[in-house]
Amino acid sequence: AGGRVGGSFPPRIAEILRTRGKLEAEQHRVVSVFCAEIAGLDFLVSTMTPDSLSDLIDRLYEQFDALCEEHGVLKFGTTNDGYIAATNIAEYQQDHAER
Repeated sequence: AGGRVGGSFPPRIAEILRTRGKLEAEQHRVVSVFCAEIAGLDFLVSTMTPDSLSDLIDRLYEQFDALCEEHGVLKFGTTNDGYIAATNIAEYQQDHAER
C-alpha cells in the first residue's frame, strides 16, 4: 500500500491499508447495493461505431462516478455493460438507502 492508496479508497479504508497493509473482512447487517446494466447493449453494438460506443459508455460511467462521489456511494466496479456500487460499507450511513 503505497502513497497513492488515499485516492482510490474512502479515507477510513485508505488509513487501514496504510497502517496495516491489508483489510480484514467486515460484516455489515444492512447495506444498499446499486447495480445498473445498459439495456439494449447488443443493439447499440450493432448500430454504433466502436469509438462512439466507447465514448457513450465512458460518459455514462463518468456520470455514475460523479453521483457516487457526491452522495458518498462506494463504487465496486464496472463491466462492459454494468456498474456496481454500494452504501453503508466504508462508513456508517444511516441514510444509505436514500443515497
